[in-house]
Amino acid sequence: PAWRSGVFATQYVTGSEGVQGALYALVQLLNDPTRLYSQELLELPAQVSDSVVLRVVNELISEKRNLLTGADVMDFEFRDTSGNVHKLSDYKGEPLYIDVWATWCNPCKALAPAFHELAVKFQGKNIRFISISIDKRVTPWLTYLRGKDMAKNVLEMHTGDKAFRKKYLISGIPRFILIDKDFKIRAAFAPTPIMDGIETLLEQVANE
Repeated sequence: PAWRSGVFATQYVTGSEGVQGALYALVQLLNDPTRLYSQELLELPAQVSDSVVLRVVNELISEKRNLLTGADVMDFEFRDTSGNVHKLSDYKGEPLYIDVWATWCNPCKALAPAFHELAVKFQGKNIRFISISIDKRVTPWLTYLRGKDMAKNVLEMHTGDKAFRKKYLISGIPRFILIDKDFKIRAAFAPTPIMDGIETLLEQVANE
């Protein structure tokens, strides 16, 4: 339908059809994470004529600015299965495809094999696969990993840091994040390993 198109939504966002229509279309426009976390969000204020909608847009920008495409990556510490500390910044110069999950999350565990299969396909290429558990305790995570058939080029890490979840707006998992070699956000809500186009996207960032 026409109201789902970007052109139609933008017409509403400019306020030409009234506040209610503008807010409704704004929700539609921003319901796509790819667009929501792109530079397009920063361009919206110049297109908005209604003060109510403009306030909403500015609040969204304030909330999501640090996760927009091209934003500097917020660095955090994690621990691997041996207890060694790693930072995301340790891997500057390599693109990072990150899977945020937990042992209590069944959808996460269902997608894990696809994540590892994808990692095997990209072994030897300039991209690193990182699996980050956000289990509250380390023991369930370590227990779950024992005996699992995992790709050797996937770095398994854990964090109980609530600040990580807060800063990256992780309210639901599994969550996939793509970081480029320049340590910039490429996609705060990256495609899952079973989505169409994910291999093409990873090839692109690996070859940049």
